[in-house]
Amino acid sequence: DVNLSQLVHVESIGNKFLSHCTHLTNIDLSHLVQIKSIGAEFLSDCTALEEIDLSILFRIQSIDDDFLSYCTRLTSVYLLPLTKLQSIGTRFLSVCTNLSRVDFSPFAQIRTISHFFLSDCIRLKSIDLSLFAQIKTINNYFLSGCKNLSKIDLSPLTQVKLIGDGFLYSCVNLSSVDLTPFTQVK
Repeated sequence: DVNLSQLVHVESIGNKFLSHCTHLTNIDLSHLVQIKSIGAEFLSDCTALEEIDLSILFRIQSIDDDFLSYCTRLTSVYLLPLTKLQSIGTRFLSVCTNLSRVDFSPFAQIRTISHFFLSDCIRLKSIDLSLFAQIKTINNYFLSGCKNLSKIDLSPLTQVKLIGDGFLYSCVNLSSVDLTPFTQVK
């Protein structure tokens, strides 16, 4: 077990916080009550991590690259506490190969989706983008490699002006994609 009780007054977590802890199965973040920003590779490559409670992180405004990426046993992520979230880094939840459900409720303020967003989450079958109405930029490899993704509703993405390379690349189970919401893409 990891004891974080001494971090009660910490407001920012730097890069590689508990990254590559391959035997870590769970973690109690309840002492991180003051955290406003998270550096790169937060709990990245924790291949034994099965679940995580982010409810204490309600003050978070920004998340750097590789947030929970390569957590191959993680099955679902509840992001609702992150209501102040304004930016996310590259490879957000990428290569979480058992991830089948993500709640994007706090994404109402996000304007840009970074590179490799949820890429290679091979168990993800559908995704609810209804709260992505303010997104203006989708960078490279959005949902790429999500081989079981069979349904996606892009209709909320009417504000998107830029779509990067590899959009839905290698999503082999998608039988149709309606791109009509992208009227502002040039």
